[in-house]
Amino acid sequence: MPFADLRKLAYSLFGPALTLRAFFPRETRQLVQRNLVLAALFLFVIAFALYALGHVPAGQLPGLSFLVSLSGKVYGLFLLAFAAAFMFSAVEAFHRSYYFRGLGQVLSESADIPTAVSWEVATIVYGTGDNDVTRPFLESPYGQEILYRAGIHADAFQTFFASRSTTVTPGAFIVERDKGITLEMYTRSIYKYDEELRQFLAQNNVNGDQFALSARWVTAIERGERLAARWWSRDNLGRIPGIGKTWGYGETYLLDRYGHDLTQDHVWAGALMNRHVEADEVEEIETILARQRQSNALVLGDDAMGIRERVAQLYHKIREGRILPPLEAKRVYILDIETMLQTVPDKSAFEQELRRTLDQACSAGNIILYIESFWADVVSARTLGTDLVDILLPYFEAKTIQIVVASSLNEFHKHIAKDKRIMEAFDKVHMYSVSNDVLLGILEQRALERERQTNVVFTVPALQAVARLADRYFPAGIMPDKAFDLLEELVPIAIQQHMEQLLQGDVERLVAEKSGVPIGEPTKEERETLLSLEDYLHKRVVGQDEAVNAVARALRRARAGVASEKRPMGSFLFLGPTGVGKTETAKALAEVLFHDENAMIRLDMSEYQGSGALDRLIGDAKTGEPGRLATLVRDQQYGVLLLDELEKADRDVHDLLLQVLDEGYFTDA
Repeated sequence: MPFADLRKLAYSLFGPALTLRAFFPRETRQLVQRNLVLAALFLFVIAFALYALGHVPAGQLPGLSFLVSLSGKVYGLFLLAFAAAFMFSAVEAFHRSYYFRGLGQVLSESADIPTAVSWEVATIVYGTGDNDVTRPFLESPYGQEILYRAGIHADAFQTFFASRSTTVTPGAFIVERDKGITLEMYTRSIYKYDEELRQFLAQNNVNGDQFALSARWVTAIERGERLAARWWSRDNLGRIPGIGKTWGYGETYLLDRYGHDLTQDHVWAGALMNRHVEADEVEEIETILARQRQSNALVLGDDAMGIRERVAQLYHKIREGRILPPLEAKRVYILDIETMLQTVPDKSAFEQELRRTLDQACSAGNIILYIESFWADVVSARTLGTDLVDILLPYFEAKTIQIVVASSLNEFHKHIAKDKRIMEAFDKVHMYSVSNDVLLGILEQRALERERQTNVVFTVPALQAVARLADRYFPAGIMPDKAFDLLEELVPIAIQQHMEQLLQGDVERLVAEKSGVPIGEPTKEERETLLSLEDYLHKRVVGQDEAVNAVARALRRARAGVASEKRPMGSFLFLGPTGVGKTETAKALAEVLFHDENAMIRLDMSEYQGSGALDRLIGDAKTGEPGRLATLVRDQQYGVLLLDELEKADRDVHDLLLQVLDEGYFTDA
């Protein structure tokens, strides 16, 4: 679509509202309307008071006849103020009829009309007289926010804008199917056609995808504000609980004592995230809980926080009226059995209290119980001599209560799957890892929450770095919890250092400090070391030019980011008789790169022969004994691993090392 046609289409869809905004900005209209409403209310109160005084018998309030005589004039002023306020309300309603056009919602409405051009794009192209598509983008608040979200500081933008000399007229805009020309498509189009803009972004380490993702994020923020402003929509009105809707259900004071309503949980506020993040698992849990029998869900996954967020999303659907009829007016309670065990440490008293609590939940009639640490609770109850599953069994079959329990895959396969009572009462729901796009959307929402509390602004490259580096450099824990933790750590650091914009480099510096691994752009000292690596190694290794050069080249490639991130920085097989410098080269490498030759893990592989060799390296699942290699690598993530006399190791050990060299990971016992 040519730019001229795009401009005409924007005028036809949003022209009246955009013209009104140009001559009478929205903020000014709202200020005038608010003052007129206040003035009308004030004048009405005065007019009513004067009217009341006019009906007081003469002589009782002497000297007020003059004020009473003004009642007609005050009433007239009230009518004028009221009429003006009503007129401005009509103008605002006229503006809103265009402003909310094309705004999608969760609950379908007949007034929802798709548009070929989004409101944001129409705002950018309105009022442009030439065919330069980049200049109005750079001048608009949306364009400037996109660049800021992409990690470009305002000073760099101003310099570029002042020196820009190119006029860009694209042949055709990129159109998104079923959505028309959105802000993201507009940015992709100008990135494609504007060479000067591409060079400017590249100089600031911003690629095309980050530029477009920033536009998508700005659109999501704008969409959230528009949805919130449209208070009369079914989306917003549907979230208001009905009056007396829960009056017919029983009390839950025991549940309040040993647990809490999910609305009091910290995941509640962030559960909505983006609407498209509402995963298939939520609908699967909903379907299970709405059944007549076996209406209990066993959610399997290693991400406990992710499972809780799925349950919170289910509760949001209940609150918003988007749930299946059998689950209407239900409440979700997180039951903490561990707290009950600590409060009532006696076997008989514990069992009685647990039954009382569950009976109360059944009597209430609208409770969904969520037990997060199910198998841990089973094990803890056994210390009192209580079979927790046996106590819960009648409630698994009750029709007045639904139960959701969470379990890791390891716990499930090791314990739960062997218990026929649990398997017959529950239907399984598998939790899958979120994709990078979904994870980035969740991080964006969490970042916005922190931005509202502070003056720190997150950028798209920073959030991408959080998602990538948290998974790579922190082996302990699971995703996306590790990414959330890293994001939370960034905020106080940014506040302490008075940062207004969190960039990719800030994330890399924090991860480097926590992991001890150099990340991002090499420092001047590190560059000099890498460029002169052969000279440093030859100070300790005599000769062996071919081997030393090969090692140096491989490490320079890895540090430059050319090598695969999933594999070791370098894998070298040193061959030769005793005394030629194999071990000395490894020590020299540790000293040069890590400034300490002891930054080297050395394993004598001749000790790892026979049937138990692999267990000694990665641990024994039966005894719970940790593996030597797993322990050493976990304690020292960045260094040199020397496998001495590798040829003497068992064949299973060789197979394990093939996995490490090819995929970059192994699983301990």
